[in-house]
Amino acid sequence: MAAVQVSVVLLVGALCSAAIVLDDSLQALVFDGIGALSAGASSRLLIDYVEPQRSQILDYLFTPNFGANLHIIKVEIGGDCQSTDGTEPSHMHYRDDLSCTRGYESWLMQEARKRNPDIITWGLSWGVPQWIGNGSYFSEDNINYQVQWVKCMASLGISIDLIGIWNERSWGSVDYVLSLRAALDAAGFADTHISLPDGGIDAGLTQALLTNDTFRAAVYSAGMHYPCNVKNPALAAAGVRLWASEDYSQSPTWAGASSWGRYFVNNYLTMNITSTTAWSLIWSVFDGLPYGQAGLMIATEPWSGSYNVTAPIWTSAQFCQFTSPGWIFLGGQGSGTLPLGGGYVTLVPGPNQRGKRGTVGDFTLVIQTLEGGGCDQATPSPQNVTFSLAGHLASASLLYVWSTTEADWFVQQPSITPIGGQFTFFVDAGAMYTMTTLDIGRRGQYPPPPPSQPFPMPYTDDFQSYSQDTTPQFFSDQGGTFAVRTVPGTKNNALSQLVFDAGDSNSWVANPDPVTLIGGASYADYSVGVSVMLPGRNRPPSTRGGLATVVACDATQANQRWVWNTPAAGYIQSVSDQLCLNSLGCTSSIGFWDCVTTGGTCCGSDCYAGLQFRLDAASGQLVSALDTDQNCVTAQPHGPLVLAACNQSAAQRWVYNQTSQQLYTTYSGSAQCLTNGDQPPEVYAKACVRVSQFNGQVQSSWDNGVCLHVSSLGAWSLRSGPTTVGNGTISVDWSTWHRLYVTATGQQFTASFDGQKLSSITDATWTAGLASIGSGYHPALFDDFTMTLS
Repeated sequence: MAAVQVSVVLLVGALCSAAIVLDDSLQALVFDGIGALSAGASSRLLIDYVEPQRSQILDYLFTPNFGANLHIIKVEIGGDCQSTDGTEPSHMHYRDDLSCTRGYESWLMQEARKRNPDIITWGLSWGVPQWIGNGSYFSEDNINYQVQWVKCMASLGISIDLIGIWNERSWGSVDYVLSLRAALDAAGFADTHISLPDGGIDAGLTQALLTNDTFRAAVYSAGMHYPCNVKNPALAAAGVRLWASEDYSQSPTWAGASSWGRYFVNNYLTMNITSTTAWSLIWSVFDGLPYGQAGLMIATEPWSGSYNVTAPIWTSAQFCQFTSPGWIFLGGQGSGTLPLGGGYVTLVPGPNQRGKRGTVGDFTLVIQTLEGGGCDQATPSPQNVTFSLAGHLASASLLYVWSTTEADWFVQQPSITPIGGQFTFFVDAGAMYTMTTLDIGRRGQYPPPPPSQPFPMPYTDDFQSYSQDTTPQFFSDQGGTFAVRTVPGTKNNALSQLVFDAGDSNSWVANPDPVTLIGGASYADYSVGVSVMLPGRNRPPSTRGGLATVVACDATQANQRWVWNTPAAGYIQSVSDQLCLNSLGCTSSIGFWDCVTTGGTCCGSDCYAGLQFRLDAASGQLVSALDTDQNCVTAQPHGPLVLAACNQSAAQRWVYNQTSQQLYTTYSGSAQCLTNGDQPPEVYAKACVRVSQFNGQVQSSWDNGVCLHVSSLGAWSLRSGPTTVGNGTISVDWSTWHRLYVTATGQQFTASFDGQKLSSITDATWTAGLASIGSGYHPALFDDFTMTLS
């Protein structure tokens, strides 16, 4: 737009005050960026969008000078645990397991970096698998786990700038943080900085930062969550970077956009906060899950391609398009409050800015008089404000102006020509303004996306078209982790549940049993069918013993004493209950780990191969005679022994002490003895209809909808929420596939198994909702999923 001269026009009743001086010789704190957080499975459905809509959405979020132009992308480091609106898969389900491409967060960071090579990347755990530290989060295992994730990202071309400790939980200790810092340095990641605590700053952390110089040097920033006027003068005076490492969490209405825009300015003015990150980056989950639509924009229909570019994208643009991390806030009068309400900040390019955007003499002034909800709610009045430019800023001859109001988002206004280094600007209430020397602003726009459509029906998935270890389209895990795996010995893919320990001590919240959702929240009358196999679950009740585990050795305990008729090749019988170590039916034969139990009553030379083990003298491996000697008994902390393909790991090296009758491993650094443990948990599969208002953080909502449960022993039940409304037993061989089927029509629900009707009920509780399939914390396979209108 052409430049126009702006004259001083005062409103009737407006306050006439002295000019505000903006002087770049008075510099204050370094600006560290504005960003957003993909975590808690809030971005789950985004990866399932088709082109061009998926790329359009990503451009609105990340492409410089197009939309939000975010400076930071922060992601959850998946940990196989419930983290708000779902679970995100771990890169290491087990100690000897590693995959760098699971989930969608690495893909999302790659897409962000593709659009903006200077974007800051940041990882943070909500929880970690239970094998870590034998259930102890702050352990050497976890340090290795976190560093391995950074290595994984590096292997994908993503350098990680920041890593956290544990979302909204303890930050650990000085020693733990220093050990993590040393491990990152030793692995070549000295440029990956540590930010903590990602919650509230407690007295212990403050004391450590103020008194321990080594610790202070290891901590790049102190990140708070939703820090409404929480001041830390001692840390600020000591030069500690203070960040709002999670903020916003509102619907992307104008009220939400106003809060978000206000935080950019007020977080700095009131708390010396130099970086603010929103949860969430984008709301891309099924309707009906908690914190609905708490994103900067909305994309909940990958099947239709419909999405909604909402107002917070454009309040983000007002700040992010005209600054970069490494710019510097002005001191003096360069940042402050306005006479009739509202506030402003001025930033100038710094010598260490991220990317090149502006030089000496350039500046960006951001003014907000936003109202809305959230912290620092205000009701500013319209006012004229005069600014006087000093230092290098006095040479500015033209200022580009952008504004966002409830009616008009990110609109370029007539430019300003300062007169004698001054200009007066009318500031309306409920608005955000940017005045800058940079002529780089752009309101990017694509053609309107396709219209909204309901979830496609009928819907089927046989899981054959996916790559290995990927999450199938639209399925949204809420407990456990479900991924596509090929069943060895076949060409058939199946959806496999891969987490075998609920792991609550290492988790963010208590975990529901494994379950994955799909469908449309508004659907009422439909049927769900799925084929199920529970590998290795054919032991009859009479031969089911306890789980075999490893714990600290204690020669006084009978359940750690074993009679081995011949370590060269024979049975291993527990002294405590005379049952034998049993790998019969374990699922190594089709590629899935399973529990090793004490479940055999036959302990003789003519017993089946599942009770036969040999101790390899050279390797120390405890090899099962099942599956032609290909699988070895493998220790894992805080969990049952498993059969896994024989390798050279320490968890597969065993020693038998004939004197004490103990069989032990030292894989964890100290002797851990084979122990005849507890009865295994319930083993089952389920299919559900009309799952509504599921909340993985609230245990009372876990039993949701109407579900058919079928256990490994043939017990079945039809459940309305937590209440059993029908039950019985059936004969079932879980070495083959079986079909679960549930139909909802009006208030009528019918369940069948392999085409045999089991139960029909009338229930008015559940009126509409998603479908789900699930299991306990054990191997379970699902195939040929169908969802049809009834």
